[in-house]
Amino acid sequence: MDPFEALAPDPTAPPPPPARIRPFSPQTDLKLTRYLVGASVMEPSSRANQAGLFTPVSLAAWAAVAHLLITRVANGYPAILNNYLYPHEPKAVNPNATVLQTITDSLILIPLVLAPAIAILAALEWRHRNLFEMEMRRAIGEEDMRDLVAYYDVKPGAPNAGDEDDDKAPVTRSRAKQQQQQGGDEAGASQPEQRRGFWVLEYDNRLIGAVGLDGSKPGQQLDSVVDRIIAAARDKKLAEGASSASSASANSALTTATDASSSGSTLRPRGGNAPFVSVTPPTPVSGTAPSPFTLHPSASLPQGTLHLRRFATSLSFRTAGIEDDLLSFVADYAFSPTPEAAEDQAADQLPAPAQQLVVALLPSVQPSLRRALSRNGFELVPRGSELDLPQTAASGEKSWAARVWPVSLEQRTMVLRRATWQARRAKAGE
Repeated sequence: MDPFEALAPDPTAPPPPPARIRPFSPQTDLKLTRYLVGASVMEPSSRANQAGLFTPVSLAAWAAVAHLLITRVANGYPAILNNYLYPHEPKAVNPNATVLQTITDSLILIPLVLAPAIAILAALEWRHRNLFEMEMRRAIGEEDMRDLVAYYDVKPGAPNAGDEDDDKAPVTRSRAKQQQQQGGDEAGASQPEQRRGFWVLEYDNRLIGAVGLDGSKPGQQLDSVVDRIIAAARDKKLAEGASSASSASANSALTTATDASSSGSTLRPRGGNAPFVSVTPPTPVSGTAPSPFTLHPSASLPQGTLHLRRFATSLSFRTAGIEDDLLSFVADYAFSPTPEAAEDQAADQLPAPAQQLVVALLPSVQPSLRRALSRNGFELVPRGSELDLPQTAASGEKSWAARVWPVSLEQRTMVLRRATWQARRAKAGE
């Protein structure tokens, strides 16, 4: 019997279920979708560490520190190498065990060679993890992730368990707010509605991909819970500082007035029961709402532009081409007059096709995503273009550390135009 026959698949076993892209279902997909989105934001952190270690600046620092440790801390390089580098300071060589001596001296120096690399990796990890972890928390707390169904106007394609009671379920605060905003926009909107949606890629009852197409606020920075918490903490600190400064100035004024009255004032002294008037302004009581939080202004994208705001895939299944499947699906929904994902909608209810589709990425630490986008017709947008998306906190920081950092975390925008999509589709149909 061939031993490899035991590893062969059973021909009588049923085939695995096919992968399918379906609308997001909050009853079953919420936790896994948030996990995928968070993991996709954190994924460039490890890639940035690897890229930063092998930059010319890091390699030069590694070599310089290792050289100092070997020459100043240890006894120098092995005898053969030392006599080659420093002929004026030769080392004694054991003629009976030259190879053994060289190997022993080299093994002793291994920790000194690896120590600088570990220190550089630790510095890279410390900075990158802080940046991307904050960006991940901000992404998970943004308004679209707080209520995916309301923001992306998700319409489930097939009923799931528990969907029969959707009409009886209580409306969440964020969904009610979203419905009010949608009602106001429909009443007096100056721009027509654009296509949007959120879908997941499912294989063998496992969620391995998610994609969110934003047509309501394309290109805009969304409100995040993390930004609100930071703004509230900053306002509280400023309020406490202003309160302490006011108290100090009031005490100083009261002391000056007391000294003036005791030195020669003609005013009649008040009795012990006289009322006291405080000049200290009232401090905010506990529970006072912080100042209104405002987002950074960002230029809106041209009409007919959709934003691929969420794109997350499982790393284990990328070799199977799931990134291409999701990109092809979302491009068909954005540009096709009658997309397959909207067969249940009437033609007059479906918004007009988009003219371009934009997505943001970090090219230096997301090479796999950039290759997938390029394979599907996406092109880089010039900096400063009207289609250029605003920088995120991780990529838009302009501190001194960001300027001298060996890894570029600058965000770039890629665009897929409807004309390009039509030409590629016509070429594929030939």
